[in-house]
Amino acid sequence: MGDCQVTEWSQWEQCSVTCGGGQQSRSRSVSVQPANGGAACPTELAETQGCNADACPTTTAAPTTTTTTTTGPASSYVGCYNNVGTVSGSRPSFYVRLVEKAGITADGCYNNCSGYAYFGLINGNQCACANTYGTYGTSSVCAGGVGGKNAVDVYKRNY
Repeated sequence: MGDCQVTEWSQWEQCSVTCGGGQQSRSRSVSVQPANGGAACPTELAETQGCNADACPTTTAAPTTTTTTTTGPASSYVGCYNNVGTVSGSRPSFYVRLVEKAGITADGCYNNCSGYAYFGLINGNQCACANTYGTYGTSSVCAGGVGGKNAVDVYKRNY
């Protein structure tokens, strides 16, 4: 007679969000199937739990007088705008061109968006270039001039 054997539980996966309440899971698997009338395998091979339930910090958009002047002509800060709508499947509204680069700055984004009237930063690792902005309204999740989750800090090129 051989009882079912299962592996130890895996480590909890990373939480789906850093704040505001997310989910994380862990799993185990059957390593030996029962034989000759041995004890059955458990049905619970995966667990999910809540995580990072603390409220997210709130931020406000920087004043519209912020100016980036390190490279090329100055650019003026416009504000923080939602980049996606609340309807499932909404497409990003801001960019025509998107450059992904960890730690990109407003100056770096300015240089990547030659020929566009506006440029913006999303989550501190994406530079968006466009000629319009604001389709989904303003947002309050931008932080430090580098955008936020589904939000873009928009700058206007002052040609």
